[in-house]
Amino acid sequence: MFFKRSVVQLNHTTFVSQRKLSFVTPRSKVTMNKLLLNLTSQRSSLESAVSMKAAERALKMGIGGIEIVRSDVEESHLRSLLSTLEGSVPLPPIFMKIGYDSETSSNLLHSPEWVSHQIGTSKLVEEGYKVVLVMHNVEEIRLKGEGRMEPKKFAENMKTVNDTFQGFVDKYENVGSYGLSSNGIGLPVEHPLHLSVEAFVGTAGAGFRHLFFPFNCVEEKGVSQVPRDRRYETVGFRPLTGYPDGGTGEGFPLKLVDHIITRGGGGGEEVSTHLLKSPPEAYQLALSLALGHFDAEELVLAQGDRTLTPEERETLDGCKLLQGLILEEDRSLDRIRSFAAYEKNLTEKIILTIHENFEELDEESTEVLAKFFMWHGAAVRFYTARETRKLLRVGGDDGGSQEHNVPVEESLQSYALKHALGQDAVDRVSLGLTKVEYVKEFEMMLAEY
Repeated sequence: MFFKRSVVQLNHTTFVSQRKLSFVTPRSKVTMNKLLLNLTSQRSSLESAVSMKAAERALKMGIGGIEIVRSDVEESHLRSLLSTLEGSVPLPPIFMKIGYDSETSSNLLHSPEWVSHQIGTSKLVEEGYKVVLVMHNVEEIRLKGEGRMEPKKFAENMKTVNDTFQGFVDKYENVGSYGLSSNGIGLPVEHPLHLSVEAFVGTAGAGFRHLFFPFNCVEEKGVSQVPRDRRYETVGFRPLTGYPDGGTGEGFPLKLVDHIITRGGGGGEEVSTHLLKSPPEAYQLALSLALGHFDAEELVLAQGDRTLTPEERETLDGCKLLQGLILEEDRSLDRIRSFAAYEKNLTEKIILTIHENFEELDEESTEVLAKFFMWHGAAVRFYTARETRKLLRVGGDDGGSQEHNVPVEESLQSYALKHALGQDAVDRVSLGLTKVEYVKEFEMMLAEY
């Protein structure tokens, strides 16, 4: 076996290319207006042409609003998109989150001057677009300075922030209201960043009309703080992403999604992971092929009869290393629960190990490895979805959430979205449809209603 430098072809994109989601869902009464398009995450930055096309498609479908983070870059791209659509489709309100400084990532809501500068220099506000100002994680004010801020002082600070936002509602006709987006609403009372809705609303101005909080199948505490009679609408965010231990844990989140993957075998049929009883057939074939290719059987037999040359010894050691990596990845399937964790391991361990240990890798070996990891990625998607269903059946990591027995015929994201939209305390849901194919699939789902 001869090694050459084509190992550089083994990259992150090769291994994780199958990313499509399945949004097939039973009938419901959801309308597009009940959904906000979340464009605030790093992956969905409007600098991406893909996200721009997804946003355009969602706007044409009649999405109920767009959620962005206040930044000159985000605003520039969104204004460009809106200007091309103006007059052809009704433009929904833009929910502009304000709180974090883009350079330091620090929450600066405690500074009225900084908040005023952010709002006062917004081109979206200045040019008359319908904007809803959303303060982001006001609970973090409590941690400014040394120690935890006393409740009375915190209430005074919240009142100051509310007065600042209310001032801009009064100043600009196109800023008809403001809101709050808070992770703290979903945290338990004993958590240092817990935020009381009652306490916040007690300091809010007349223009306060929107309350955002995390809600999904494993983070459900926020709804308990929402009164039946309220003067504001509620928006659940992260409906498909739940953090461990009811939102208090660290580590990779639980993704409430099933993926469309290629079944393998004859024809290459695509199927959602929730409709499979086992990993794709092609995975076992790729695994067997890879283990056989790197077994170095001839060299193993030869070393019993003679001393291997330095090049042969290097090849044998390389084969053992690659076989070990492949077997380790295969054995990890039953334990894996996060695709993000798999991607991190792939980038920081697997690819790095290959590049550090091999100066050269022949074309056939490169192809065998790439094929194995492509199908291993599909298998990971199957196992993470299966593990997610298991965790939902027992109420999440800590067992403290509601138990959810997701029907086998329904995808995880279908179930999770219906669960969120079916709550009396959740009026709308913010969803990150960051690719055109996701928007199209969601459009197909809505057509079933």
